[in-house]
Formats: sequence, C-alpha cells, structure tokens
Amino acid sequence: MMDTFIKEIEAANSIVIVGHIRPDGDCVGSCLGLYNYIIDNYGDKKVRVYLQEFSKSFSLLNGVDKVLHELDNNTYDLCIALDSGDIDRLGEFVKYYNEASKTVCVDHHISNTGYGDVCYVYADKSSTSEAICTLINMDKLTKNSAECFYLGVVHDTGVFKHSNTTRETMCIAGALLEKDARSNVIIDDTF
Repeated sequence: MMDTFIKEIEAANSIVIVGHIRPDGDCVGSCLGLYNYIIDNYGDKKVRVYLQEFSKSFSLLNGVDKVLHELDNNTYDLCIALDSGDIDRLGEFVKYYNEASKTVCVDHHISNTGYGDVCYVYADKSSTSEAICTLINMDKLTKNSAECFYLGVVHDTGVFKHSNTTRETMCIAGALLEKDARSNVIIDDTF
C-alpha cells in the first residue's frame, strides 16, 4: 500500500490536498502533515492545501501560513482528499477534486463511500493522521510533519482516552515523538 500511495505522489508534478468542511484537529493535522512530508522529500513538487478557516490554536503547525482558504483557478495533476467520508464533505474545494487528473482519498471513517481513483479507508485507525503514517516512509519524517500528525492523532483520540486508541496508535504516537514532536506544546496549546 505504501508503495502505491508514494508512487501517486511521485508521478504528479502538482498536488492539491483538501479536507472536510469545518476542519478539526485530525483534518488540519493530516493535511499539513502530508504537505510537509511532500515538501521535505519531494521539493520539486508544487503542493497546495485548501481548507476552510480553522482554529487559531493550530497556528503552531509548520505550513499553516501556506493554507489557502479561497477558491482560485488552479488545477492539479493529483488531488488528495483527507479525512472526508464522502465527496460532499469537501465543500467548495470539491472543485479541485473534480478537475484533477488523478484522485486519492485517505480516511478512517467506516462510513466512507470509497470515492477516488485510489481509496485508502482504514476504519481500524484512530485518525486519518495515523492512517497516513502507515502509507509513508516514517524514516523520512521530519519534526514538521511529525507535529502535524501528532496533533491529528491526539485530537481524534481525545489525548488517547477514546476507545479508538489502539496499541498501534500508541506505537505511531511514540514514533512521532521520536521525531521531536512537542507533545506538551501540542496538547496544552490546542485543547
């Protein structure tokens, strides 16, 4: 699975990442985590993130200043839809999904309708952030990505209190901490 997901990224010159309307911690964390991962490892790619306005508390994440909140006329080779159970939840940014040459969906909601040319739905994962961590090379993760994914995991697990927290969730959280994600800052500043 990891190879297929990475190959989609490698094959595209321009990539747009979109998430669901009224973005929460996992939506913002997964979108910015993947954005940072691509920027850090594939510097030749044009990558944009489009999301509705979200909590100012997430401003500690790297790349938050690059998120676009308004539609424009850009088109992209690849659209990656994250943390969105169906296409309608993409809101106005469905435009980029509809116009992209190739589409990928990564999600953890069991209700996901299976949209996208390629669709990864991991209903056993705590969050889309955790799901993405299984699709990328964790050895290539930087602190910037790790903090974003960590925020996504802690928000969708209620700081590891919800029943969706598994042993694998904790292992991934530990791996993100090993990449210098600032657990105390993320939890204290965003809850």
